[in-house]
Amino acid sequence: MTDDRDRRTTGTATRTNPADSADPADSANRGDDRHFATEVTDPPGNGAGRSSRIDVLHVEPDPESAEVLVTFLERFETGVSVRSVDRVSEARDAFADVDFVITEQRLPDGTGVELLETARKRGIRTPFLFHTICHDPVVEARAFEAGATAYVRKRSTRGQYDRLLGVLRDHLEGVGGERSRSTRRSTAAPSEPKTNARPTPLRSEE
Repeated sequence: MTDDRDRRTTGTATRTNPADSADPADSANRGDDRHFATEVTDPPGNGAGRSSRIDVLHVEPDPESAEVLVTFLERFETGVSVRSVDRVSEARDAFADVDFVITEQRLPDGTGVELLETARKRGIRTPFLFHTICHDPVVEARAFEAGATAYVRKRSTRGQYDRLLGVLRDHLEGVGGERSRSTRRSTAAPSEPKTNARPTPLRSEE
């Protein structure tokens, strides 16, 4: 029998062990994600000029949050393929083969920071973006010390997904991303100014 956890998906998240979640006390923070898939409108400049597939690993224990993010990315960015897993142990076996990692901090068998530290110790420079219910500034600082590209706090607003998409586009279009697939620039998403130096990490906003 084919193990659903190993499938790559287009349009639907591959979800494993949905009963496992981070912290039950955070369930209220997750619930607000449900309606975004139907309320968003298409931003211009969706990367249609790129011919290569973009592989994104999404590490998220909550099935509904995973599905919303997959729907958003694959709807608004041409050529994106998202694989969703729900724990550190599965992500460790996959992050070397993708172009971008989006992770929750609070995972059933560890943390997003631990996952990032493991990747860097292995010499893997894939960009890591945190999209998390963890609003602790100490944890956020640790994520950046470990090499995070951005830290976006989950909120009940559409804007968080625009920010995720903007960071993804920047790195895929050559703004400091070593695994970029294209050098053509999108005019739709906000980005950090291009310089020869490493771009400043995108911190969360209150």
